[in-house]
Amino acid sequence: MKLKQGTTEYQTLKDLMLYSAKNEVPTNYTVEGVVLEDVNKTLAAEIAKYTSDYYDLQDNKNLIYRLIGETFDIAVPKRVLPYFENFATTKVVKANDRKYFKIIKGKLRAKQFVTAVGLSGRYETFRLDTDEFEVKTTAIGGACRVNFERWANGDESLSDYTEVLMDGIIDRMHGEVQKALQTAIKATNRPSANKISGTGFSADNMLKLCNVAKSYGDSAVIYATPEFIAAMGLDEVVKDVYSQKQVDDYVATGKIKSFRGFPIVEIPQSFIDENNEVTVVNPQFAYIFPIGKTKPVASVIEGKTIVKEFQGHDSSTEVEAYLRFGVSVLTNHDWCIYQNTTITDTSK
Repeated sequence: MKLKQGTTEYQTLKDLMLYSAKNEVPTNYTVEGVVLEDVNKTLAAEIAKYTSDYYDLQDNKNLIYRLIGETFDIAVPKRVLPYFENFATTKVVKANDRKYFKIIKGKLRAKQFVTAVGLSGRYETFRLDTDEFEVKTTAIGGACRVNFERWANGDESLSDYTEVLMDGIIDRMHGEVQKALQTAIKATNRPSANKISGTGFSADNMLKLCNVAKSYGDSAVIYATPEFIAAMGLDEVVKDVYSQKQVDDYVATGKIKSFRGFPIVEIPQSFIDENNEVTVVNPQFAYIFPIGKTKPVASVIEGKTIVKEFQGHDSSTEVEAYLRFGVSVLTNHDWCIYQNTTITDTSK
């Protein structure tokens, strides 16, 4: 079957891809009891219509890859921006547009530095003397190998691989943000009151950091890895005033959701190897950001998602998706960082 732009079939496939990527069920579905799994199955069936044999695949693949890229362009920002919003100003710009962020000078207690982050793993801290700073972007993405025979037989679906690619890109974006934040602990202009690094977890030390961050906003919020949160445990000082629901939640999950009135946001964590030994994020760290007045991080999503393929000699197709992303830490005086070195760094 030939897929054509502007047709009802094309729009249906586009809508299904977007709902699947956003983990949503269409609100206009007339059948009750429809769940996300039904949407994903319908998407797989729709893609199969246009890739049922070698020639259909060749005729339709460019449009399908275009739809995947357009889906990523909408879904990726929607999935990451809510997570970044408390501590980062994020811009989505066209390809080759310059990504400037305004630096408000004269309100800082020390000279500002910007920690520039790159995928090469090299991080440099330098003095910022201008009123604007440009965030540089680099390509992040991934690839998957699809076997045509298994695809044609229905054993594999492009929608399955699309989900893996999107999750991988989002994981990488989270990982790059964490690398930038962790590097900032060594910034020469970071006040000693804004960082703790040591063995174990101290509620007193965490409270000090929360109060420092709170002084720059309406309150403060803690961003921490699942491992860090588990190591915090129930706060002995206020254990007797936890509600029964909070105690039940802790018993069920082993994690607390707030610390002395400061909310805790769990940083997404996952493994990057099949042995489940290497994590995307170093689990030793927690970050405390002010709420409401200042955002110390700048991030950029640049241009469109590129989806393309490479053909293997074994009839396999390698599908690659990537976009451009950049992140920089603009200030160090108005947020805090806590490193618990007792927790093993599994990101290495």
